[in-house]
Amino acid sequence: MPRTATSERWFRSWVTALSKKPPRAPRSIGADRVDARVEPGDYAETILGVADEVDADLIVVGSRGLGGLRGLLVGSVSQKVVQHSDCSVLVVR
Repeated sequence: MPRTATSERWFRSWVTALSKKPPRAPRSIGADRVDARVEPGDYAETILGVADEVDADLIVVGSRGLGGLRGLLVGSVSQKVVQHSDCSVLVVR
């Protein structure tokens, strides 16, 4: 997807927001390291690439629950991540 000025501003605003307020809930249940990143590119490929880069133990992804024929035709990021990940994947709805 080509970047436009609007998408570039949106991307930078997310990077800024995440860097100022990293996730805290996982730390409260004993996770010793939690990383939040915003990366451009194909979602599933980017998630899998970053997971390999940081030697992740777990990937947590959300699911929209497309289901049925639409899910089969469109596919989903969470489905691709689950199928191709070298580590555990938790899909939440």
